[in-house]
Amino acid sequence: MADSGDEAERCRRARSDAARKRGARRWLNHGARPPPAFNRSELDEFELERARRRRASSGNWSAGSSSGHGSAGCSSAGASSSRLVLVKREPEEAVPDAPPRRGVIGPEDYLPPGQEELLERVVLERSARDQAEMEERIRRELEYERLFLETGLTASQAHASKEADLRVMKAEQAKLYIEVDSDSD
Repeated sequence: MADSGDEAERCRRARSDAARKRGARRWLNHGARPPPAFNRSELDEFELERARRRRASSGNWSAGSSSGHGSAGCSSAGASSSRLVLVKREPEEAVPDAPPRRGVIGPEDYLPPGQEELLERVVLERSARDQAEMEERIRRELEYERLFLETGLTASQAHASKEADLRVMKAEQAKLYIEVDSDSD
């Protein structure tokens, strides 16, 4: 049971270290030096604490402390843990008996009991309103397309009639030029 708690704590600290590394990388990418809080590694601290607990529980603690290294290590660990910045825990991590997570999230996860029907009604009303707005938008776009098409056809017909008029005028001018030219002989 203690191992599962240790494993959960280890996972939490690994996530915290990863987030800290990402934050430090953002500072380093901009050429700045990250704050000292980014330099710590909770996972290493956790592994040291777990090793100390295992040594203490196995009975080898007295042998380590008689050499003088154990007490110095303990005091330095105590000093480092007093400097540690507390890391925010997620709600499910703070409660050891949290219910298992479900894969599907439903309205009952966010609403007080008995208001699921209200949510369904609101969602249906919103989707009906969105559908009506989309149909109105499509209708307007089709109307604009029809207007542009009519404008283009009208402009094309006007251009065609103008070209026909210009052809007729050119033909008349060519006739006049021939007549004037034939009179000058």
